[in-house]
Amino acid sequence: MVLKHLYTLLVVLVGFVIFRADNMGQAFSMIGAMLSGVSASAQTGLLLAQCLTPLTLFALAVGLVGSTPVLPLVCRKAEQQTGSVYACLQALSYAGALALLLVDILHLSAASYVPFIYFQF
Repeated sequence: MVLKHLYTLLVVLVGFVIFRADNMGQAFSMIGAMLSGVSASAQTGLLLAQCLTPLTLFALAVGLVGSTPVLPLVCRKAEQQTGSVYACLQALSYAGALALLLVDILHLSAASYVPFIYFQF
């Protein structure tokens, strides 16, 4: 079963590369970089630093935790302690809303600060 998924992923990725590249030389270069893990560009570090912002890293961490069986385990433990699934879902929704609020506050505080916003009027 896993072999089928890997084969499909490989075929789709190679197909995307072939249609993305301008010529076959560039396509083979891209495929070689994907399979070897070695980058041919000198600006890869700079691009990686620009793409991996704190918000992106936070989203990756949340996705990593969300893709594991941690949430069902927490729900089972909460159901055993409280006796209902509703209490677990309610607590998780409050925790999620609080986490989103904190991320939003951090994102807004990192934005540009204009102390004299009303000075223009």
